[in-house]
Amino acid sequence: MTANNKQLFKKQFLKKQLPMYIKMASSLSLVVGAMGVGSHAFAQAPEADEQVEEVIVSGQRASILSAQDVKRNSNVVVDSIVAEDIGKLPDRSVTEALQRVPGVTVGRYTNNDAEHPAVEGSGVAVRGLTQVRAELNGRDVFSAATGRGLSFEDVPAELMYAVDTYKSPSADMIEGGLGGTVNLRTRMPFDSDGQQIGVSAKANYGDQLEETNGEYSGLYSNRWETEVGEFGILVNASTSDLASRSDQVYTRPYLPRTINGEDVWVTKGVDWRRNDYHSTREGGYLALQWAPNDETEVYFTTFQSKHDTVYDENAFFLEGANGDQALVPTADNDWIYSSNGALTSGTATVANPAQWGLDFGTSTRWANNTSETTDYSTGVKWSPDDHWKFAADFQ
Repeated sequence: MTANNKQLFKKQFLKKQLPMYIKMASSLSLVVGAMGVGSHAFAQAPEADEQVEEVIVSGQRASILSAQDVKRNSNVVVDSIVAEDIGKLPDRSVTEALQRVPGVTVGRYTNNDAEHPAVEGSGVAVRGLTQVRAELNGRDVFSAATGRGLSFEDVPAELMYAVDTYKSPSADMIEGGLGGTVNLRTRMPFDSDGQQIGVSAKANYGDQLEETNGEYSGLYSNRWETEVGEFGILVNASTSDLASRSDQVYTRPYLPRTINGEDVWVTKGVDWRRNDYHSTREGGYLALQWAPNDETEVYFTTFQSKHDTVYDENAFFLEGANGDQALVPTADNDWIYSSNGALTSGTATVANPAQWGLDFGTSTRWANNTSETTDYSTGVKWSPDDHWKFAADFQ
């Protein structure tokens, strides 16, 4: 056999036999692993009369699995944020939590004014549409604002068990949300097996204002068996303060101009601003449940959120006094433009400096806004057998 033939025979042999060797090795490792698991389980087997303590560990995974179950069991397109642990819904307000949902965006301005950025999100849009309908435990809830939605930034996240965002409505949902429907779900006493107590304390520090503020929340839930049936109560409260400051240089819109025979883009002026923002968010929730028998349940809930904000602005601005064409280069003609023809730097004056010169102005604005939303709901559920279920609500 020649050297070339030997080499060819070796390659063909390895090509045919090597997969079999790999398969045998894999099977061997699986057998060894199974034997190891079996011996370990045998070594840990308890005695017949020994009590085995069950330990359940839940955390971030439990919240994710609960949110996946909501999507899996729904017939419509829905995303959910679930807080399995008390007070563990992310972020400070419901608006901040909603920004984590795909297809949901929030505004970052005070009163939707692009000149005034806000430290907290305000306004919710689903798939680009701001006409978002709000529900509280499946019932309508709204603020004294435009549209049929709720000012979600007013609601403390600590009061929520879950937030469901429906991007396509079902036949049994009330219409009105062009972008979608957001359902805020709270906890109920019968959701847990017994007593639950939860408290939380946080602090935030605004380095610009050099001010520290706190966030506090607490929950108590319990249920009891009595002679007239099972009774449950849940109380939840939350309060938080926030202080922030933003400093900005605001460039006004660029407009087409002809300067020294060249078509360029020149801004109308520049603003210097300082915005101080203080807010207090408070919320309370009470839920009562009574089950006189296995077929009947009566409940009552009351929910209230209050948001108090103070906005203080000091501004100094520069713009031409004689309209959009007022700003012109000085005699030095030192204006520098970008590759797109937009003014980036230079010394400015006005077309008739002898009359007015440059227009310098100052502005001070102060605003206080207080919003409060309150909801009272009661209802009864009756299920005489596995085939019939009746429910009535009053809100």
